[in-house]
Amino acid sequence: MKKQDIARQILFLTVRIETVNAAGARGSGTGFFFSTPITKDLHAHYIITNRHVIEGAQKGSLFFFEKEGNQAKLGKMIQHDIDKFESVWIQHPDPSVDLVAMACGSIYSHYESISRGIYYKYLVESNIATSEEIEAMSGIEEVVFIGYPNGIWDSLNGLPVARKGISATPIEYDFEGHKEFVIDASVFGGSSGSPVFTYKHGVFQKHGQLMNGPAIQFVGVVRAVFFRKERNEIVKVPAPTYHADAVDTREMLDLGLVIKASRVLELVRHAESLYSPFRNTGTTISQENPT
Repeated sequence: MKKQDIARQILFLTVRIETVNAAGARGSGTGFFFSTPITKDLHAHYIITNRHVIEGAQKGSLFFFEKEGNQAKLGKMIQHDIDKFESVWIQHPDPSVDLVAMACGSIYSHYESISRGIYYKYLVESNIATSEEIEAMSGIEEVVFIGYPNGIWDSLNGLPVARKGISATPIEYDFEGHKEFVIDASVFGGSSGSPVFTYKHGVFQKHGQLMNGPAIQFVGVVRAVFFRKERNEIVKVPAPTYHADAVDTREMLDLGLVIKASRVLELVRHAESLYSPFRNTGTTISQENPT
């Protein structure tokens, strides 16, 4: 596999999630990897997704890249099945926040013990745009998000799908008083839990210094979509995860609701008090370099 620029690296941040509820309905969503330091040499590793992705799930499956040396073995996936799937996730301490985390170090250790390592990239706190950086952003920023819309992925290579849009409300402000913002992008079922990034390409300025893209900053997590119902009523609902054969007559508005990345940090700090640390087995994404 060729040397990865940052745009390629973020394709290895996500994990495909498949679920089955008590009625046998199947669903899918997106998770991503996040790590926090416990000591200089130890990190706690988590998979983050929306709470509504795993709610009511009796069984769940996570799909990881198998590792070959220090690279991903494209197309060679590890399917990890979990019973009582909903019970293994920790909720955000604020029940109104649609985020959950699962400590996953023991999963990695298991596959390493049977010589089937897992390859992944993970986000860390320094990848989150700071409040100062967010204040310096334009009112309209180009954004990308990575996931599995409508369950679509490159099953031959195991890769997720990247989507693109713009911030429809300034990332700096809390939409409707919540730590959220709106993006103008097509958000479909399966995109729930997708990490969202500002995306810079070409030459751009940061902290008064010229930088050479592509470069990203983690700004949030997709959680909901806007629909137009009958009589022109506009509603926002969690991005659907369960697949149904019935025709949905609601009109999508190509607007998505994104939980701010600071909420992810709140969640993992809460989870740290509940889980033991697991050793670092993945690699963080690289930062952009000055020109």
